[in-house]
Amino acid sequence: MDLDTHPPLLVEAVSDPWRFAALRAEWDALAGRSEAPPFLRWGWLFPWWSRLGQGSEPLVVTTRDGTGALRGLLPLRSRRHRVGLMVWRFLGDRFVGSDGLQPLLECGWERAAGGALASWVARSIGQWDLLLLHGLPAGLPWAATLAERLAGCGATLRRRPADNCPVLFVEGGALGLLRRENYERRLRWLGRQSSWRVTCSSEPSEVPDALGHFLGLHARRWRERWSDAIAGPAVEGFHRESGEALAGDGMWRLYLMWLSGRPVAGVLALVDRRRSAFYYYLPVFDPAFRHRSVGMVLLGLLVESAAAAGLRRFELLRGEEPYKLELTGARWRTCSMTVAAPRVVPRLIAMGCAGAAGLRSLTSSVAPSGITDLWRRGLSRLSLKSSGWG
Repeated sequence: MDLDTHPPLLVEAVSDPWRFAALRAEWDALAGRSEAPPFLRWGWLFPWWSRLGQGSEPLVVTTRDGTGALRGLLPLRSRRHRVGLMVWRFLGDRFVGSDGLQPLLECGWERAAGGALASWVARSIGQWDLLLLHGLPAGLPWAATLAERLAGCGATLRRRPADNCPVLFVEGGALGLLRRENYERRLRWLGRQSSWRVTCSSEPSEVPDALGHFLGLHARRWRERWSDAIAGPAVEGFHRESGEALAGDGMWRLYLMWLSGRPVAGVLALVDRRRSAFYYYLPVFDPAFRHRSVGMVLLGLLVESAAAAGLRRFELLRGEEPYKLELTGARWRTCSMTVAAPRVVPRLIAMGCAGAAGLRSLTSSVAPSGITDLWRRGLSRLSLKSSGWG
């Protein structure tokens, strides 16, 4: 459909938590009529705000047609900086690796609803000082529309590449570039173990027990590394709450590989049959079984299972770990947009954020991974967290 074929749309900002919660049914119905990834569903973003919003207020901008039907929404949050600056960001943009954040737009209404949302953000430029949009798919048409609307308001916009997200196309059931011989040898060894099995939990009632095993495995795996993939009760609480919500939507999966009565590898995943996609969200394995490559074997089994189920895309998500590059050379990118309102202080701060981002990119290319992790955290505190902009 073309923009001109739609009547004017009504745009409204929802900042009341109760109204945010009450949007669930309409939100999920809209997600089912869109091409959005599962990280844009209510069951992912509402738990994120309630558990990890850290003092921010929801700012869900909705657009409806003349009948009241929801045609699009922009999932934002707002936070007042302690020196008075107002910052708007995406819901879900920190701590949990939400790739592909963007407006949620009904198929056929992308131009009309997306244009209405972009115009609303531009008209509201007096209400915000900084607009920080991280995790946008690179080349997203809505981002260009937003930039066009903001340019007419005198805003300063900076765009930079963010993460590479490898993706494996699994038609035909092939494992692609995965080391087939090594995989099959490891799989044969496991097959000779009488206690070996793989379980899949997918029901809301199964979330607490399965996630408890997974978190224990995660703690053993990352105790030896500088990592905060799941750090602290707030993030754990988010995964429990979002797991139950997305399991109710039929999208949540938690796979565990068991050996001698204990879990030795696991994968937290999301499945979106409408998009024919498997999201390989968070893998983990017991370091005591590293020599058996149990994580690689579980990955191979899931690729084969996704192909057998008729899924076309196996999304490996952000990061270019060697095992991902062995599987596929295909990838898509995310980007970040930093927009400063046409006032002196927001523009100076936006320049500082861009400089910190550049230093992060430089250190990731020249420094050892452990030092890079520490440096990134320090820069993040310097540019955002210590100032309360998160």
